[in-house]
Amino acid sequence: MRPATSPTSSARRPLRSDAPLNETRWGSAWLALAALLAGAAAIRLVGLRYGLPFPILNPDEENIVPRAWQMSHGGGLDPGWFGSPTLLMYALAPFQAWSDEPSYLIARLVVVTLAVAGIAAAWWLGGRAYGLLAGFVAAALTAVATVNVEYSRMAVTDVPLTLGVAGSLALLVRRQLIPAGIAIGLTAGVKYAGFVLLVPLLVAGWGNWRRLAVAAVLVPAAFLAAGPYLPSTSPMRSKTSDMRFGTRAMERSASRTTPGRRSPSSAASGRASARRF
Repeated sequence: MRPATSPTSSARRPLRSDAPLNETRWGSAWLALAALLAGAAAIRLVGLRYGLPFPILNPDEENIVPRAWQMSHGGGLDPGWFGSPTLLMYALAPFQAWSDEPSYLIARLVVVTLAVAGIAAAWWLGGRAYGLLAGFVAAALTAVATVNVEYSRMAVTDVPLTLGVAGSLALLVRRQLIPAGIAIGLTAGVKYAGFVLLVPLLVAGWGNWRRLAVAAVLVPAAFLAAGPYLPSTSPMRSKTSDMRFGTRAMERSASRTTPGRRSPSSAASGRASARRF
């Protein structure tokens, strides 16, 4: 006969659904996550130098990276351009400090790091919402998603946005409204589209009006803390600044790849002088 089990021993034995998330039938969940993140990083590092020294993968790289470089070389924290918020520029600026000119490769490496963190955030979100298996599936799908992989190699705001979205939703799943409000503000500080997270914030906080009100106040506070400068009142000024930054970046790249070659601006000035004589 099978020995009878006491109520005490039954209570001590956890159900399978309540088993610790850090152990699975394949071993440690943390080991599985580490392997997944390593594979995702390897995929994204392949082709990272494509197009360099010309930033031809995405035109927004010319708007973001030179401004981040200027911030770390005495140019101040006001980018003078607000096609995107400034938080990504601030994150890139410290890594541009040791470069004599804007380094697109270093900027892309930073974005790859944020992309890998976004995969971990997808794991966290899935695990909080539906359990360990869902977290693994979410992270695995994000790791091999072709659009995510492609944009992870560009120093632009799209992939850092996914990190903020996943982290904010993971907080909202457990009704952690206060930290979620801060996370949403910082996410919008990376890309304006992050403000769409106000909708799930409202859903998660419905009925808990006091905490929802505090979280709603923290969203713009975190956004302004991440980018305290307001857009210029003159759109033409921003457009002119944008064109000037792009022209200088292309001239630097051209002079670096073909020594002795005259920059477009110098060639144009030479032709103008020749016409005068």
